[in-house]
Amino acid sequence: MTGKTIFVVMNLNSPEGISVNIIEKWFSDLQDEGWSFYYTQSVSEVVYYCGERGNRTANTAITHQDLFNTMRVFSLKKSGNDVTSYLDGIERRTMTIDECTPSSRDNTLMGGSVTQDYGFTGTIYEIIVYDSALSNPDRQAVETYHLNKY
Repeated sequence: MTGKTIFVVMNLNSPEGISVNIIEKWFSDLQDEGWSFYYTQSVSEVVYYCGERGNRTANTAITHQDLFNTMRVFSLKKSGNDVTSYLDGIERRTMTIDECTPSSRDNTLMGGSVTQDYGFTGTIYEIIVYDSALSNPDRQAVETYHLNKY
């Protein structure tokens, strides 16, 4: 896999102090890593999980305050072991994580979990997933389009 670029256009209305699952995708074919965006109160940031059962994590430097009660374009680009988070087209953090292992689960969840915990309150306008690490001009074009659209 050459990478991944994920865009979430959203407005978070969940109160501060609770953990919220935004979206996750896991694959049972063991050909692709699973991934998840999760706002966790323990670090007060959106966390990117990847690999079997989220065995690798990267804090994105995107906080509840950044997302609360306003439309935002949150994007993440994974290229090799580097994961870079962006908010409204502005880079927030680049992290290096160990390679993610393929997942054995098969589910897609938005706004909650299989146990119905971690409920999301707000609006998810769009989610776009590319199975490649987009170039910066291509990533910026997608972000600009969505910032102007909403």
